[in-house]
Amino acid sequence: MTVNRRCLPPWPPQVGPQQADSSNEEETFPASHRRTAELARIRWHQVHDLLDAGMGIRAIAHWLG
Repeated sequence: MTVNRRCLPPWPPQVGPQQADSSNEEETFPASHRRTAELARIRWHQVHDLLDAGMGIRAIAHWLG
């Protein structure tokens, strides 16, 4: 990871990784939404790794499909 890499803000508590909750509060987002957010964060870091490696924007757009 490079020093100039843009970082995503920390997980909001409703979307973040599941944590043990003793208060038994109902979750705000279903598991499928948490997984979608997790996949988006993974893709974000993959794209920035490619940018850091010197791959061009058009090549990344082609890679993304």
